[in-house]
Amino acid sequence: MVNTRHEVVAIHRCHVGTLNTSVAAAEVCKTAILNHAAGLIAAHNHPSGHVELSKQNMQMTTTLMETGHVLGRS
Repeated sequence: MVNTRHEVVAIHRCHVGTLNTSVAAAEVCKTAILNHAAGLIAAHNHPSGHVELSKQNMQMTTTLMETGHVLGRS
């Protein structure tokens, strides 16, 4: 989570899944809202070692960005 100057103010692991699990954008944004963060930085790993972006990666990124804009966060 970041403040209005984009300085990291907190780190939170919001979801631990399996190889085929996706997380809801609301779950990702919930902690930022509860901590009054101005924005968040999202990251995830690729346990398979294949780092190419998947369709699901791109969809989640778009969804997180849209959710952040609706919530007034960057």
